[in-house]
Amino acid sequence: MSCVHGPSIAGRSWAEIYRAPSGSATDVVLHVYDLGRSSALSQANRVFENVGMGVYHAGVEVYGQEWSFAGGETGTGVYSCQPKASEVHSHYMSISMGRAALTEPEMLDVVTSLSLRWLSEDYDIFHWNCCHFVDDFLRRLGLDGAPAWLLRSSDAAAMLEAISPTAASALQRCFVGNMEDSPSPKQCHRSVL
Repeated sequence: MSCVHGPSIAGRSWAEIYRAPSGSATDVVLHVYDLGRSSALSQANRVFENVGMGVYHAGVEVYGQEWSFAGGETGTGVYSCQPKASEVHSHYMSISMGRAALTEPEMLDVVTSLSLRWLSEDYDIFHWNCCHFVDDFLRRLGLDGAPAWLLRSSDAAAMLEAISPTAASALQRCFVGNMEDSPSPKQCHRSVL
């Protein structure tokens, strides 16, 4: 699936929004989590980060809310929660991504657009996950996308899937099994914008 970069928000081009007056800019923070609550996976991530990889969940904080994407039955997979408040994943780090020159209503227009595109039933751990979502969201906010290392494991798993679907399926079951041991999110809610 390719990203849809709409030509405007509220009648303004992305370039106009990006160059909006500095008074309407807001800080944007990328929150990175170890996937699930498994201490073994957290320890594995500390090893894999030495080669620029890991298995992570991610969300983008803007205007006091953290936005991310998750799979489910139907409807949007976009949801928000308090920053660094995931009950499903272990917070690992926060990275300042710069300032977005959008007002809060303009940012909510972006979230509404994303909510229509990022459907929960389309979630795929290798091809269409929360890390891909934050990359898209950051770009739509006029910033650079997600750091390459955040997407590297998904990219590697997708290549593995092309070479050996059986091995990729086993890897996917491992990650899903790790998630099933985690508590369900209580502080997060699906976007209903």
